[in-house]
This record gives sequence, structure tokens and C-alpha cells, in this order.
Amino acid sequence: MVDFAKYAKMGDINIHDSYTPKEKVDPSDEFFKSIYISGSGQKEDEFTKTRLHVGMLQIRGIKNNLEEIYILPYYRRQILNNQVKMGKYDNSKCFSYADHDEEGRQTSTSGFFCPQTSAERKEIKWCYNCKTAFIIAGFLVTEDGQYILNEDDKPTNVFIRATGSKVGDIMSYVFDCQDLEVPFLFDDSSKESENMERKYFNMFRRIIKVTAGDADVWQSENTPDNAAKKRSAYVLEGGIDIDKEKIIKLLDYAGNIDDKLKEKFDFTEGTIERVKKNYKRQLAEFQNSAIFKENNPTFVSTSSDNNIPDAPGFMTVDEPATQSAVDNVDTSNIPDSNTSSIDDIPF
Repeated sequence: MVDFAKYAKMGDINIHDSYTPKEKVDPSDEFFKSIYISGSGQKEDEFTKTRLHVGMLQIRGIKNNLEEIYILPYYRRQILNNQVKMGKYDNSKCFSYADHDEEGRQTSTSGFFCPQTSAERKEIKWCYNCKTAFIIAGFLVTEDGQYILNEDDKPTNVFIRATGSKVGDIMSYVFDCQDLEVPFLFDDSSKESENMERKYFNMFRRIIKVTAGDADVWQSENTPDNAAKKRSAYVLEGGIDIDKEKIIKLLDYAGNIDDKLKEKFDFTEGTIERVKKNYKRQLAEFQNSAIFKENNPTFVSTSSDNNIPDAPGFMTVDEPATQSAVDNVDTSNIPDSNTSSIDDIPF
């Protein structure tokens, strides 16, 4: 029996690379490989030393100049990240990785209920630079679902991080997935589980084909002619269907590596430390502002370091799979090639 409750906390998933300064790491040593679209200012991949063709898909340091990429998805999340420039580094002064509360509000590390539109955020000084981002992570596969293995003969974990004009097209795909008419995954079907299946789990029903396209981005009223400009965008299409048993294995896998997902995509802990160090006065001013008090009438503001808001909780899964982590997956039965069938990978 497949129990819905085991996966329920993965549901209301509302992401950016780490904001903390880090030494450059060879992509082959990264657990998650970044997929991106090369722009006009990018001349070559600094690790593969391959000349990048503008507007084509790249897997950082791994594969270059691709027309299409296929992902077997197991994770998605939407975040809000208030990122500012400090010297040559981007730092987060406020971040939201929390689930929505019962009233649909999303709490940030500042304790504020986050505005859900860019227009609303522009009206609030503290929130002005905050932007939404959307993450999809999964395995790199071929069109017919064969795993593309890394140099250690293990499945390759990849992710797309969409920000700005790229978010809309990915969200359109997510909404389209909600309309899929497919059998329910969970035996204990209920209104709650059926709603969450459509809202969240339906996106994991199919392999995703990713190509690079264009999106019109309208300039501000101060721009001459208020003209639309072309920006690169991810185009997502549903590929072959994944059967129920394999979807459940993928969800177990995602729960099993939640520590790695947290390390890569959750900035709450580091953001709070950054705020204590660099934005303490700004945060205190914001928490004492009229708009903050109006939206958070029960919040008690204080300037004490010990009372900087706690980070919203990271997604966890009840009764996680007993297999420890991807590094411990037994791949001894994988054929000696750079691809392997989904049936050949024991999770």
C-alpha cells in the first residue's frame, strides 16, 4: 500500500544558487549539475573550455551546446529571494523557503508575510529587490528514459533554476501538468491527497523535454517606445509517461537526499546569519514600520540578536526510505556504458 501521508509534507512547494562566497568547484564534483542557457556575454565554459553558442542549452562543465535536454524530475520548489550586491558577491538579506500557512501566506526570514507579486514587492522598501525563482531537479536521461551516467557510473543529477522572465514559461508547464487526467498515486485517496497530486505530483508523471526559446519582456514606461525585448526562456514539454512504481521510487529518492537539497537550495540559516551581521538595523526599521505591523499584528519586534526570526522549516518526509543516500546506491548491475535503463537502477 502506498500511503499519502508519507509524502504529504512535500506538497505545498512554492530557488538560486548559494548566495555565500565560495571557491570555484569543478562541476564534476558538484552533486547537482546546473542547466542554463548561454548568453551573448558568455564566450566559453570555463571548465570544459568549449566555446558556447548563444541561446543554446549548457550543462555547466559537463555538456555544451545542446538543442534539447531530457529530465526525469523528482523535485520542484518555488522561493522568494531578496538578493543584493555586496562587492563582487550577491548576498541574500531575506529569503522565503517556507510552506504557505492556512491563509496562504508565505513567511520570510524577516518574519514578514511575503507579497506574492512583483508589483506588491516594489511598493515595499525592504522587499524591493526580492524576486521569485523556480527550481526543477531530476536525473539527466535520454528521450526514451535511459539514465545518462556520470564518470562514476551513477545517474547524473541536474537542475534548472529559472528567474526573471524564465519563470513564467516554467510555471505554465507546471499549471498544464495539473490538468493531466491520470490514475491517482495513493491508495488512501482523499480530497486533500487528490488536490495535492494535481498541484504537485502530477509534474513528476512524465519525462520533461527542455529546449531553449524566447520570451517577450516589456520594458518600463521610461524606456523609449516601451518596446518588448526578446529574452531567452526554457521551453518545457511533457515526454514519455512514468509508471506509478517508478514515480514512488523517485519521490522516495528525493526524500532520501533532502539534506543535499537543503544544502543547495535552502538559504534560510545563512540568510539569518547574514542579516545579523549586515542588515540588523534595516531589519529592525522594517519590523517597526507601519506596513509590517499592519500585516503582522501579533509579531513582536526586537533588536536582540537572539530574536532574529527562526528560519522557516525545510521540507522533510515522514518515514524516509531506508537506503542512506545516492552515494550509497548499489550500481554494480549497471551495464558498462554511459546510459542505463530506469529499471536497472536500484534506488
